Amino acid sequence: MIHIRRVHYGNLGWRGRLGIVVGVAVVLAAAMALAIVALGLTLILLPIVAVGLAIARWRFRGLMRRDAGPPDESGRPIEIEYTVVEGRDRR
Repeated sequence: MIHIRRVHYGNLGWRGRLGIVVGVAVVLAAAMALAIVALGLTLILLPIVAVGLAIARWRFRGLMRRDAGPPDESGRPIEIEYTVVEGRDRR
């Protein structure tokens, strides 16, 4: 069963009305402070993230440019000896 209670503000008196006004003011001030802090963090972190992305892109392009050339031929091939196994021993 659902019970619905109705709130009547007519019998609050001046202290109750003042409390509601102060409560609403505090909630609005907290919401505005949260918005200002979020905007401040955005303004502080946005340039830092942009510089980090620019540096990462610059380094990535350098790596791609270095790896885009022909393979390094200065190494020598690795020589090994091996035997071919036939039959049941083969895996």
